Amino acid sequence: MAGAPKIHGGKEQTLYMKLKSYKRLEELEQIQAKRASARRATETRPPAREMIRKLLFAMGFEQRPDESLIETLARALGITSGELRERLRAGRIFA
Repeated sequence: MAGAPKIHGGKEQTLYMKLKSYKRLEELEQIQAKRASARRATETRPPAREMIRKLLFAMGFEQRPDESLIETLARALGITSGELRERLRAGRIFA
């Protein structure tokens, strides 16, 4: 054991190992708590498509049954879905 104090006797060594185990357990619990918190943060945010749908609806545009979301967005922008795809590929939605 590197860095471990030299302990003579069974009780002291057992106590040292228990303390070391408890410390490691505490570290693992903290890591798990951080991961759980990060997971909750991402789970509470609605998917982007739902946010876009709500924004479009607030602007008076509702997705038609025969229309994809990108077609609805293009209609709201006053352009074709092909134009919107090209703009998205170029990294810009607005001209």
